[in-house]
Amino acid sequence: MSRREVSDHKYGISLFIAVIVHVGLLSFLFFEIMPVKQYRFKQASTKLVAEPIKAVAVDEKVIDQQIAAIHKREADIKAAKLRKIEAERRHALALKRQKIEKKRRIAELKARQVALKKARIAQAQAQAKAKARQRAIEKQKHQLKLENLAKQQKALQDKLFKQQLAAERQLLAKQHAEQMRGVINKYRAIVLHAIELNWHFPKQNDNIFCQYLVRLAPGGEVLSLDLVKSSGSSALDRLAKVAILKSSPLPVPKDPALFDQFRQFRIKMAPGGGVKGA
Repeated sequence: MSRREVSDHKYGISLFIAVIVHVGLLSFLFFEIMPVKQYRFKQASTKLVAEPIKAVAVDEKVIDQQIAAIHKREADIKAAKLRKIEAERRHALALKRQKIEKKRRIAELKARQVALKKARIAQAQAQAKAKARQRAIEKQKHQLKLENLAKQQKALQDKLFKQQLAAERQLLAKQHAEQMRGVINKYRAIVLHAIELNWHFPKQNDNIFCQYLVRLAPGGEVLSLDLVKSSGSSALDRLAKVAILKSSPLPVPKDPALFDQFRQFRIKMAPGGGVKGA
């Protein structure tokens, strides 16, 4: 209870006591003023005695009404104070609830703000990672493209180089083959001339000739002779064989690669027509 309520309560009690005291004083004075002998008057004076009593009863009723009014006023004041206190309590409770709700709302908004900030940061990080992955993929693709281009360029260069090398080799081989053919033809002519020097047979018919398959050793020695085609004349065939054997060893090239052309060759011999390669 507040100080004001205590003060009002004390004031009500004091007022009630004061009314009681005044009523007692009035009663006391009334009975002191009236002589005792008046109570002994005859019936004729009864009317005079009843009037003060009636007045006292009326005063007591008024006092009771005043006391009741005072109590009612005090009760109304107390009820108003209680209503005010209850309203203030409810208002304070409402303010407290509003404050709590405000704090809760602020906390909720802050939490949502933090969550949104974290979400934005996470999204930015995810986007940055995605961009980094995309850049890495593009870089890898570009690197692969460059590597493929380099491989294609190298393959093309290798192909061109191989083609060029093959062409050069082919040219060299052709030149070498031509050179070899020249050398071989030169030695072939020397070999045929050497045999022809030992071939003496009178000319009879240009259509008559014999053909031998000659096999030589690396030094030019004649290893074997095979009559591939007879001239029809045993004497001509025999003289041709003798001429070949008398020419051994034949002047063949010492280079093994060139000598391979003379390991085995055919020779055509005709009377009067000389010695020719077949």
